[in-house]
Amino acid sequence: MVSDQVIAGMDPTGRKIAGPAADLVEVVSEKGLKHMVFLYREEYRDHPALDSQLHSVIGFLEKPGVTGLCGLVHHEPSTGAFAYPTGTCWTVAEVVRAFADMGEACGVKAGLELCYLVGEVLTEAAQVASQFGLNCHGHIDPFRLLLRADGQVVIVGYGIAPVGMRVYLANKKRLPREDTFRYAPPERFKGEPEDLSSDLYSLALIGLELMVGRPAYDGLIDDIAQQASRGESVRRLYQWRERLPASVREVLGRALKPDPDTRYRDGADFVYAVHDVLSSVDADGPSLAEVMSQLRAHLARGRAIEGGKTGQLTKAELAELV
Repeated sequence: MVSDQVIAGMDPTGRKIAGPAADLVEVVSEKGLKHMVFLYREEYRDHPALDSQLHSVIGFLEKPGVTGLCGLVHHEPSTGAFAYPTGTCWTVAEVVRAFADMGEACGVKAGLELCYLVGEVLTEAAQVASQFGLNCHGHIDPFRLLLRADGQVVIVGYGIAPVGMRVYLANKKRLPREDTFRYAPPERFKGEPEDLSSDLYSLALIGLELMVGRPAYDGLIDDIAQQASRGESVRRLYQWRERLPASVREVLGRALKPDPDTRYRDGADFVYAVHDVLSSVDADGPSLAEVMSQLRAHLARGRAIEGGKTGQLTKAELAELV
């Protein structure tokens, strides 16, 4: 459980998202700026990846110098807290779930926009991070990708290792949560080195989930682990062929190849390929900005129903409802 007490020197707002190895807790500073805090669960806090192994790259984590990467402003190993000044944001995981609650998916265009925007950031980040010796890369999942109200992307937690997977590989009896496996490239299951193509693999899975409204791998945790370790997401692309244009399946299919050598080896190639599809008639559906507008209206509607009256809503929220 997340404490109601001060976290990372700031006050919790009451909003919490359960992630693979950490809860994301929204807090607010004395100056009123909202932050997102990764609060790692107690069983992972003593892992060296969250403490001693960070010492050599802490400078990059605090000042990444890459537009779109949010810098770390507070790190407290004893409580497993990593704080980022994000402002008001929503994780991609929350967005997908909210649309699923509405019986919808965000659609092809929103998924392509996410791949394009995040792909640009990851490509630059991989180059900068390598100068700090950070070669394990971003370990991207839908809890580290945040969306602002206008659809802009903010990435948090880049470069912090997936401790749930590392603990699992050291002891297969210590099963992590399903999302630890769900967005992992096949090479991570073997403990092999990862590169930019690994990040783009995870990004393609997240973009696909945004498009169709459900993860590529589902079922019991052992089933998810087997599917993910074999890289079976390409098969899912074929199963969703009626919902995904051929051009979209082609771009995502290359990014999702199980063998890293057959994926996009240059991040710019991936970004250009996504851009080409995004500029075509195949990019159907709402944009990320429109998706976020729908999300805010949905949340405002929920608050109105919960409160029993619309008088609790702001003018902007009332306008969205209309």
